[in-house]
Amino acid sequence: MKNLFLFITANEHEKAAFKLRFKSEKNDSIKGKSYEIGKFGLYDVAYIHIDVQGYTNPAALPLVGELVREINPIAVVMVGIAFGADEKKQNIGDVLVSQKILSYDAEKIKRNEKTKEDFNVYKEDAKEPGFQLLNAFGNSDDWAYLIDGRKAAVHKGAILTGSKLISNKDFKKKLMDDFKTHEPIGGEMEAYGVYSVCRLHGVSEWIIVKAICDWAYNKDKKKEEYQKIASASSVDYCHYIFSQNVFKDLIPTNAIDRLSGSQFTTVNNGNAETINVFNIQEMNGDISV
Repeated sequence: MKNLFLFITANEHEKAAFKLRFKSEKNDSIKGKSYEIGKFGLYDVAYIHIDVQGYTNPAALPLVGELVREINPIAVVMVGIAFGADEKKQNIGDVLVSQKILSYDAEKIKRNEKTKEDFNVYKEDAKEPGFQLLNAFGNSDDWAYLIDGRKAAVHKGAILTGSKLISNKDFKKKLMDDFKTHEPIGGEMEAYGVYSVCRLHGVSEWIIVKAICDWAYNKDKKKEEYQKIASASSVDYCHYIFSQNVFKDLIPTNAIDRLSGSQFTTVNNGNAETINVFNIQEMNGDISV
């Protein structure tokens, strides 16, 4: 099957949330690793779940690269969970959309000879996602997703990415300070791997869409609960975007024609808003619409 979008997850809660909205039609494999082909919203999609988080793990990046090479996707979307930048301005379940990604792995530690203080110089420039995907995921005004009565927000900006699983308030603060000119909205572990694979195989359209599950410290208290919330929220936002005819410039005309017979049913809460409801008190993995 041609003209596929590729979705990737790397956490079991991400996988569970995605498969609730994904209509699988076919199973296949690459290097012994299974992946699926089906429908997500209006579009034909390939979906792979990598079993480990972090782009430096040898079990993750080569498999995604092999799949990208084999199916030559229209675009690649990484969906899932991330840490938030500011718990005073953001909430658990808010969605982060990458306007650019910033790798903190490639760094040089230098010393200010006057103050005798060390400081970091990061070698990687900011990487920008696909122009058309970014435009499509910028259309968040009509997305109304409730988390325990609160409407989830969408934050667009710079996302930090690196191989470290951060659970330290001081280290997170240092990263935020080091990259403060970019005003990061959060961070995660797989974005640079997605960018690298897409660049290697000539896929210009890629994006990272993840929701906040923690603040990169004090994670244990409600870790599982918040990861489920964030996974469901990020998947719902992706499904909202992929349920609209916004990718006509990315796919051939004959494939677009097939969308004309599709219908997207919305639910209205009586206040002229389309609502998808997720109740924190019912943490059974279901998303009710």
